[in-house]
Amino acid sequence: MTTVPCYHLRAFRTCQRGAFSEMQPYLAMKPIQWRGSKNVTWDLNEVCQETLLLIDVGPKALIVGSKGCSEAKTKDSKNFSMYSEPPGVFVASYAHFCSSDGCNNAGSTRVLLDSLPRPGFQALGHFQCPVFVDVNALYPGDSESVTCPKGNTHCYRGGLSATIGIQGCMAQTYLMNHIQNIGELTASEYAVTLTFPAGAPPPPTLAWAVGLGLSLALWYGVPLLLTPFPHDS
Repeated sequence: MTTVPCYHLRAFRTCQRGAFSEMQPYLAMKPIQWRGSKNVTWDLNEVCQETLLLIDVGPKALIVGSKGCSEAKTKDSKNFSMYSEPPGVFVASYAHFCSSDGCNNAGSTRVLLDSLPRPGFQALGHFQCPVFVDVNALYPGDSESVTCPKGNTHCYRGGLSATIGIQGCMAQTYLMNHIQNIGELTASEYAVTLTFPAGAPPPPTLAWAVGLGLSLALWYGVPLLLTPFPHDS
């Protein structure tokens, strides 16, 4: 009898992989295409994932997306989270983990947008904030200012480690509301000391930073001083 050796065939899982970022007006209302750039194979002990992070300041918005694999313990789940709610600057995310081939196949950002609240009429308050979100720029001196809706209590100013600046109205102190995990992104929030030119009063500020890969690091201080209307000053 001839003995035929047996070879163990290793199994793999196929997932879409890719990352993108887009900045334009109305991303919280207008879905855009979102597909992976390629299909890749992973070990079966990993699952497919797709994650979206939306930062909306009103006139402009930034959305960041990631598709790939994950060693997450949850094999099949879809999660929508809102960290800072409108009116004003708001941040929301969508995270999907799944365990079948090619299952991270959302074709547009509608998977996040369909879960966002649809704000109605927003009465205006009595102070203004600069509003800004952009790549390769932080805290420009010529930011557009808007009158904040009622309910907002301070201005926000922050940025990303990829040099993406954010400014806008806020009703809460923490932008991410102490959240530490956003799909495959991980976040930590901690205080830092900001330095200012000699003789200049240290304006209260709120700032945060984020990596566009699979890690997120934030820092916070205190709210910015409110900017009154000219006739109030």
